[in-house]
Amino acid sequence: MACCAALAAALSAAAPVSPALAAPPGPATAPADAASSSGGAARAAAAVAPPSAYADATTARAAAAIADAFQLRQYYVTGDLPDGLFDEQCVFVDPTTRVVGSAKYADVVARLFDAARSKADLLSIGPGPEPSTVALRWRLEGQLSLPGNPPIKAYTGTTQYVLDAATGRVVEQLESWDITALDAFASSFLPASLWHGAPPAPPVEVLLQQQQQQQQQQQARGG
Repeated sequence: MACCAALAAALSAAAPVSPALAAPPGPATAPADAASSSGGAARAAAAVAPPSAYADATTARAAAAIADAFQLRQYYVTGDLPDGLFDEQCVFVDPTTRVVGSAKYADVVARLFDAARSKADLLSIGPGPEPSTVALRWRLEGQLSLPGNPPIKAYTGTTQYVLDAATGRVVEQLESWDITALDAFASSFLPASLWHGAPPAPPVEVLLQQQQQQQQQQQARGG
């Protein structure tokens, strides 16, 4: 989940390969704004590992489906989960809360964010540290769907997706942030004069450019 998900918990009181994974493995769809609307040069793209980087085709298909859901559906701020990608009893964990069940998670996210004013950007996606896992880096900012529409300070984080090896469905979504939970909460609900936390994350274009430069430097050292 994302910033202040603990508040969302209060608001939400409350086999065969999955259809979302049926397509052959392939690169994730590029962000719609990969090039400037004025026809200028394309910005640096998210780092998307090729299918061959994964240990098996099931994980590669899941990674492509996750990337599409993240970018095209913006599920991190809309709660719009594609059918079949997440197990019904998937466990969603972030630094503030734990939600069990994909339907409950979708409801929590839909209630928490003002989707029209929030956005999650994909920075990179590739194999996770263990078999049948996928790691995704992201940047998020926007507004909460609460009285006064509190702002969400731009921040970055990493999400690890743990898959069922047989079905390819996500059974765990484990999220970590590059800011503290206290900073995420306080920066939304306290004026800047009272809270001096970490600076906002740079714009996504800057992060992607920095990422690309780091990759080029690593390749140059390796060569």
